[in-house]
Amino acid sequence: MPGSALPQTPRRFRRRSVRRAVRLLLALSVAAAWGACALAAVIVGYGAVDQARQADVIIVLGGGQAGTERRAEHGARLFQAGIAPHLICSGGYRLAGGRSEARLCADLARQAGVPPGAITVEDSSLNTEQNARHAAEIVRERGWQRVVVVSDDFHLLRARWMFHQAGLPVWTSPAPRAVSLAAVPESLHALLREMAALGYYGVCAALGS
Repeated sequence: MPGSALPQTPRRFRRRSVRRAVRLLLALSVAAAWGACALAAVIVGYGAVDQARQADVIIVLGGGQAGTERRAEHGARLFQAGIAPHLICSGGYRLAGGRSEARLCADLARQAGVPPGAITVEDSSLNTEQNARHAAEIVRERGWQRVVVVSDDFHLLRARWMFHQAGLPVWTSPAPRAVSLAAVPESLHALLREMAALGYYGVCAALGS
C-alpha cells in the first residue's frame, strides 16, 4: 500500500545491530578507561600520605630484595623516631642466598640500631593477604592495638584493605623511593600490578569468596 513502511531486510537489520554493538563497546571502553584512571588516582593519592603516628608496633612488609631493604630502613627510622617500641618483619619469600624477606628486614633493622628484643620475625607469609593475617595474629597475641604498616606507596591501599579484612585497622607509612626517569617503568609496573590486584580482590569480595 502507498505510504506503508517497507520491511527491513536481513542485511539492514544486521548493519543496525553491528552499529549498536560498536557503540556499546565504545561506551564500555570509555567507562573502563575512566574507572581505571580513577582507581590509579586513588592508589597514588592514598600512598602519598604518611599516616605514621604513635603506635604499639610497626609492621614492615617484605617486597623482594630492593623493596625489603627500602621498607626495612624506613621502619627502622620510624622506630628510632619513637613511633612504636616494637617491630614486626613480615615476609617469607626467599631471596638470593636463601634468606627470607623477614630475616633480611630484621638484620637491617638491627644494623640500624633496633634492639633484637624489639624485633619479631614472621617469615611464613608469601603474599599481602598472608602478611596481614599472620601479622594480625601476632598483634592480637601480644595485646597490641595501634599499628603502623610500612610498604611502598602503591602497595599501601591494598595492604590496608588486607589488614582490615584480617580484623586489624592500621595506619600506613610509605617507604621513600628514588624519583627519576629510570624509575618510571618500575613505578608504572607497580601501579598496574596494584590495579589488577585490587580488581581481583574486589571481584572476590563481591562474589563472597
